Amino acid sequence: MSKLRGVIINKGAVGTNVENLDGCTGLLINAPAIAAVADGITGVVVGNVYMIKSVKEAEDMGIDAAYDDANRVRAYRHISEFYRMAGEGTKLYFMFCTTTKDLDGIITDHGKALINGADGEIRYLMVGYNPVTGYTPTYVNGLETTVSDAIPAAQTLADYCWENDKPIHEFHST
Repeated sequence: MSKLRGVIINKGAVGTNVENLDGCTGLLINAPAIAAVADGITGVVVGNVYMIKSVKEAEDMGIDAAYDDANRVRAYRHISEFYRMAGEGTKLYFMFCTTTKDLDGIITDHGKALINGADGEIRYLMVGYNPVTGYTPTYVNGLETTVSDAIPAAQTLADYCWENDKPIHEFHST
């Protein structure tokens, strides 16, 4: 029994409640940094891992509908929809990465950092891609090529997570 990977056996009490890590979600998205300002906006640094438990916490960082509109991104949209469905109090880890990255680059360059920065708690990873101005989607077999081109990177990240006892499910959005 001592050779089970990823299993920790401790003595405890029968029927005790333990924290459920099955629902932890991560959001990896290309979006510009947000500067901290004097009026209470704490800001967001590209490449840092953040954990929030409400839309209000995101708004306190400067992520709101006005930020989405001004930067042509959907960060606030993804976060607000997550909390609409999951409810306030649910952990959401997120990381912004540079806006010039494509979906493949977002996953390859930042996927492991987000998973490891959350200490392996993430089980569901949503990768959001905000296309650059003038982007025209191309579809092959009903799937946008930006998404299909990122499948090998997504599989590599999923394999890494599996091999390191941090299994994830990935969802991509353009």
